[in-house]
Amino acid sequence: MLNFKKILCSTDFSEPSFAGLDAACRLVRSSSGQLILVHVLEPLPTAAVSIGDHSGFNVAIHQKVLKDTAEQTIREVAERHVPRGLPVKKVVAEGEPAAQIVKVAEEEQADLIVIATHGRTGWRHVIYGSVAERVVRMAGPAVLTVRAPKPGIGAAVLDEPAAGVELDLGYPPPPDIPGGPKPPERPL
Repeated sequence: MLNFKKILCSTDFSEPSFAGLDAACRLVRSSSGQLILVHVLEPLPTAAVSIGDHSGFNVAIHQKVLKDTAEQTIREVAERHVPRGLPVKKVVAEGEPAAQIVKVAEEEQADLIVIATHGRTGWRHVIYGSVAERVVRMAGPAVLTVRAPKPGIGAAVLDEPAAGVELDLGYPPPPDIPGGPKPPERPL
């Protein structure tokens, strides 16, 4: 069995990223390792032409407020989603998300990166891209991608490793599966 001592998990504070965090916590617990929880702040877009001091908007101050807020939020996420007693280091980085996730993983000498996917396809994938996909392409350590369940559809539930997997698809199983509904009786 693989034994990961340092597991990096990225979060954008969304529900899908919490599914990735849950998987990372289970892996950390089973390997007696350390969790490195990372959030990346993207830089604010700035105008190509300086408009002087007349705008009333200070990008540096706003970016500082965003970073302070992110640091508070990552602490709250760790308190809510990371089991007590699990060693966790919280990091807020700034820059392009995929590049920063890989950079922090290298700096922290992570054995594994866990990242959730939002499951975007079609035009949303083209427009927004996929941070997870870029991390997979750029990363040195192994990468585990976790696809979050879609709303309204049950997800695989992992209790303890020995308990196995339960799958609830949100609708009854076909009649040929044990425990499934009986097929309708045909009149004679």
